[in-house]
Amino acid sequence: MTTRDRRDLVTVRAVAVTLLSVAFATGAHSSAGGAAPSADLVLTAASLSFAGSLVCLRAVATPAGLGALLLATQGATHLVMRALAGCDQPMASPDAAMTAAHLAAAGLTGLALGHAERALLAILALGARLAAYVPGAWPATVVLRPAPRLLTRAHLPARRTSRWLADSLVRRGPPARVAAS
Repeated sequence: MTTRDRRDLVTVRAVAVTLLSVAFATGAHSSAGGAAPSADLVLTAASLSFAGSLVCLRAVATPAGLGALLLATQGATHLVMRALAGCDQPMASPDAAMTAAHLAAAGLTGLALGHAERALLAILALGARLAAYVPGAWPATVVLRPAPRLLTRAHLPARRTSRWLADSLVRRGPPARVAAS
């Protein structure tokens, strides 16, 4: 993967994190009794989330790192919405309902991002398989995970069998001489 491809992938991931986390944070904040944010508030929260996500996702994104990023995004979005909505105490600790709502929003964001990334990788893998039938239809720079190899007898763990069942193993597939050619 080239440097530009990696940078583009980080940007796409940061946009996805931003859109999902701000959407879920806005819904969580409103449903937990907070004031409904204006469009300016949502854009401010989105720009801050995007900048933070872009910086954090440049490193290899681990599940723990992504979870910390989502929790930080929820907390920062809550503070921005509370501060810019004109609350008397913008830095006051949130109540239990608000905390639970933002924690649920962080969890839902993580689940949505996980499913979206798996779906995107599946679509890219399918496109790569289909493009194998059309020469020149897929860029050569696309690097996908290799497809899992089928398990052969050598890869299977040893099983205990009785002497009565030792010869009952069914080997499906073509004969060895056909498979080798």
